[in-house]
Amino acid sequence: MALRVAYQGANAFVLSRVVGAQVGFGAGAFELGSMDGMRSSDEVILRVHGPAGEHFRGQVYREYAGGTWLPPGGRASAAPTGGAPSGELTIIEFVSSKEERLFLPDGSGAVDVRPAGLLVDAMGVPRPSGEPPEEVRLDTTSAARFPPAAPVPADLDVPPEVGRAIAPLIAGWVAGAETPADRVQAIRKSLEQNYTYSLHYERDAERDPVVQFLLDSRLGHCEYFAAAMVLSARQAGVPARVVTGFRSTEVSPFGGHRIVRSRDAHAWAEVHVDGAWVLVDPSPQNSVEAGPARAFLAGALDDLALAWDRVGPQVVLAILLIVFVGLQIRTLLRNRKKPPPVA
Repeated sequence: MALRVAYQGANAFVLSRVVGAQVGFGAGAFELGSMDGMRSSDEVILRVHGPAGEHFRGQVYREYAGGTWLPPGGRASAAPTGGAPSGELTIIEFVSSKEERLFLPDGSGAVDVRPAGLLVDAMGVPRPSGEPPEEVRLDTTSAARFPPAAPVPADLDVPPEVGRAIAPLIAGWVAGAETPADRVQAIRKSLEQNYTYSLHYERDAERDPVVQFLLDSRLGHCEYFAAAMVLSARQAGVPARVVTGFRSTEVSPFGGHRIVRSRDAHAWAEVHVDGAWVLVDPSPQNSVEAGPARAFLAGALDDLALAWDRVGPQVVLAILLIVFVGLQIRTLLRNRKKPPPVA
């Protein structure tokens, strides 16, 4: 099967079209497609200590053509970190060494990168200038240090064939919506109420995938919801872009920090209303939530791995032994208190 540059995650990013490829984030172009044959990975990418939302930006896309979103052109330029944050602190710990993005939450203030060194691209997205950092410290109380780049005419571009196909649908959705914010809300509501999240479906190679999603199948993963949101908003006269990164709802059951995994790779939209870029995620909430039992077990195992790294295996094993012995004693005492069976 031919390679295909794109992402897929549990929320749907395509790394390639090779059967058995693993889910995760990628910073290149991505083509809308099915997730058949993809494998979900529980690999931990980030641990986030302190206040942060669910979304962590890694790449922004403006140009859409033939079912593919193309990465921004131009060179990245050096950017100062702004020194150590002084307000309310959020620490992002980089667990995986293969990621080359910072994955900052929206509105991140002063940035302290360790090791230091940042580049920022034409869309205002920062990345390390060298090796991936060990951690990033953010001031969540100060103004955003890397605000999204201002809208340009290209943020309203809709391919003519796509525009002709979806114009009647979008016109009906936004009828009566007086402001750009109202139009965005109407589009989001229509996607949430009338479309179904799915990783498996048949794509018609002869049609634009967003047109097929909006008009016929009404079935797709987060890439489709994000692309449909962006092109529909543009059709309604609102500048919009696709954003990719991670969206995580998982919180450590013992440490209380947020855990971001490879399977949390995700796509959403940013729209420009009232003079600012606003995050809009039309994908269903259940597209990123693991079951409670699985989430607790996965989080507990990550807490164990974290303790193993920080205090050493001897201490962790000693604690586990103490817990095990305590549970055995508790069980023994409970059994002794039970009345004898009646003959």
